[in-house]
Amino acid sequence: MRNYLSQSNLRQAVFWGFILVLMSMPRIIVCGMAPVFYGSAAFLSMTLISGAATAWGAHAGMCGVFPGRRRTLTGMALAALLSLMMLPIYIVWIDPLLLPAIKTTGDANMLAMRYPTTVSAQLALFMWSASFEVMLFQGGVMSVVSRITGRQWIAVLAAVGVRTFVTSEQLSPLHLVHASTFLLSSSALITTVSCMLFARFGLPASMTFSSGICLHILFQ
Repeated sequence: MRNYLSQSNLRQAVFWGFILVLMSMPRIIVCGMAPVFYGSAAFLSMTLISGAATAWGAHAGMCGVFPGRRRTLTGMALAALLSLMMLPIYIVWIDPLLLPAIKTTGDANMLAMRYPTTVSAQLALFMWSASFEVMLFQGGVMSVVSRITGRQWIAVLAAVGVRTFVTSEQLSPLHLVHASTFLLSSSALITTVSCMLFARFGLPASMTFSSGICLHILFQ
């Protein structure tokens, strides 16, 4: 906890918390939530989670949040390529299952959040996926677990487990009984790739991958 509570780590955590909240704000506004209240709450939570990533992100063989310009740029280029390679998973298999199921529920808000049609809402989804979700599921979970266990593979499994559980809860109202195994497996695969990018190339690579995956909404 000494590293986590240090002044230098607090400065880094506040910096990343501020950047991530700026990226998250368009999504908060699009969702119709009070920007001042939820923006403040997001800043607090992102600062606390970012502090874990900046303090312990280099444990268990991981490279940290920002491992240097050359490695970061290499990771971002690889992440962009991987996201394009994995887009067909969404376009060919996942979206044809999810989109009709969401329409069947009649929940217009869920449909607009998962498959936004306006440019502003789409950009908000890209930035949300690259900021709040990446820091929470990759940066936060992996850093804490790697600090506790000292094992990178356990940190990856923990992050994948948390993400898969959240995905399962999101899918439960859709009653996709026969397709749930495939959808959860796809989520686990994509999260694993994002986790490995974070471990090997830092946070920007994982952010690039997560936002790149969201390009599938442009094909619907």
